[in-house]
Amino acid sequence: MSPPPLPRWLGLAGLLPQLAAVALVFGGDEAVRFSAIALGYA
Repeated sequence: MSPPPLPRWLGLAGLLPQLAAVALVFGGDEAVRFSAIALGYA
């Protein structure tokens, strides 16, 4: 049984900040990397 569409989309939207932080860690310079790690941890 799969969850209803709205909770599924809200769950995926909750992952967006973590995915953005991972992208910045791998693609950013050192200052941006530190900020991305701090924000992703929060």
